[in-house]
Amino acid sequence: MAGFTKHKYAKDLTQTKNSFNTYVKKISPILPIEFDLNCIIKTLKKYYPYEWRLLEEKYKEYTRADRKLIRVGKKARYKTVTPEKLISILPQTKAILSKDYKANYRNSFSEVQRTQNEEKIKKERLPKIQRIDDRIAKAKSRVQQMEPIYFEKMMGLYDRKGTTQKDRVYIMHELTKYYSPEIVQFFSRKAHSEYNFQLRLMAFSYLQQFYHYTELRSQKHMELRTTNKKKRKEMREYAKQKFNLNYSCTS
Repeated sequence: MAGFTKHKYAKDLTQTKNSFNTYVKKISPILPIEFDLNCIIKTLKKYYPYEWRLLEEKYKEYTRADRKLIRVGKKARYKTVTPEKLISILPQTKAILSKDYKANYRNSFSEVQRTQNEEKIKKERLPKIQRIDDRIAKAKSRVQQMEPIYFEKMMGLYDRKGTTQKDRVYIMHELTKYYSPEIVQFFSRKAHSEYNFQLRLMAFSYLQQFYHYTELRSQKHMELRTTNKKKRKEMREYAKQKFNLNYSCTS
């Protein structure tokens, strides 16, 4: 299991580096005549804000996992670097921070051209950012219309022993309409630990649409934390249960 998770992390890290290498390449023509690493990061945050948030959340998640391993006497598995450090070691970042590149950029710099380049990236990126902003704002506005106790009761009912698959699906479906730190945390926990695949997928989908870090864990990598044979059988059956909103429950 440790080998699998480390391999999965390595694959994810490669994909993340490739993505941000592309982002750095795209913003390089809109940098000012004099720039440094901080300027590059500031520009990335401006035009890729949700991608940056994902990067920060990944760093926190992997760092937390390493701390947990160290606390129980094991070695750190991921040893992930900060988002800022990751940007600094990208091939594209190293290239544009080299003395030769910066000298050539300075000598051929045109503010008119830089502005034109920035208009292009604004046209490409700002509508995408706005769509996510609007989605979050709409979900947040719904939260303001409800009493906080409503969400506490919904999440408490979900976790209550004896709550049916049908009820849990309805609770999750209802909560997907809202956005708050507490609701995001609820879905993050369920995406990580919910044993039923349908519910885990719903949590994963919620986090994805709001650009929060998550991963869809396959059933074979979900841990059964009991040695009781009857309970293990019940959990395996529970994992397969599926209720669709057309009022049918299947296994």
